[in-house]
Amino acid sequence: MLPASRERTPNSNAPHAAKCRNWEKDGPRRDDAPHCGLPELLPRGAYPAVMSYGLRDVDGVRVELCDECGFDGREPRDLLTAFAGTYASLEQLAGHPDGGRRPETDTWSGREYVEHCVDGADQTVAMCNRAAGRPAAERLVSLSDAAAATAALVRQMSEAQWDAATDGWPFEVSVRVATLHLLHDLEHHVWDVRRGYAKLALADGIEVATSSR
Repeated sequence: MLPASRERTPNSNAPHAAKCRNWEKDGPRRDDAPHCGLPELLPRGAYPAVMSYGLRDVDGVRVELCDECGFDGREPRDLLTAFAGTYASLEQLAGHPDGGRRPETDTWSGREYVEHCVDGADQTVAMCNRAAGRPAAERLVSLSDAAAATAALVRQMSEAQWDAATDGWPFEVSVRVATLHLLHDLEHHVWDVRRGYAKLALADGIEVATSSR
C-alpha cells in the first residue's frame, strides 16, 4: 500500500525536465500525438473546458485529480494490485481486432496508446530510480517489461525513497506522487482505448438506435 503523501510546499527551483504526462524522450514530439500531459502552468481560463486534471494541495497533501476518469490520489490503493490489473487490461486491449485503427484522425489507435504507456512507464521508472538513488533499470520496451519494472519499484521503495523529490516538474513532486501519476496515466488510457473501440463499433455497425448527450 502506498503511504500517504506529506508534501506541502512547491519547489519553484526544480528543473522542468518534462511538461506533460508522457515525459517525452529527446527528440521532436510526434505531430499526430494527442495532448496527453499535465497542462503547462496557464491561467485558469486558458484550460480547455472539456476536462481538467492536475495536482492540488488538499488538506496539506499533494494529490493528483481528474474530473474525466475520476482518478483521486487521496484514495488508499494497493499499488501492486492496481498496476498489475491495469497492465493486464492494456495487454488485452492491445490484442483487440481494431487495435491498429484510429477512431478519429487525431486520436491514437489502441496500440499507439499502449506504446505511449510503455514509454511513460520507462520515463517514470527512470525518474523515480534517479530520485531514490537506485540503480537505473534496463530500457522498457514492452508491457511486460513495464509491469515488472513498476512492480519492482513499488515493492522495493523505503519510506524515505517514497518522499524523495523527482526532477520532472518545475514544482515539487515526490516519487510517491510521480508513481500515482503513472497509475493515473495508465488507467486513464485504458478508458481512452475502450472508448475508441466503442466509437469504431458504433460507426461500423448497422444503426438500430442512438442516444447522444
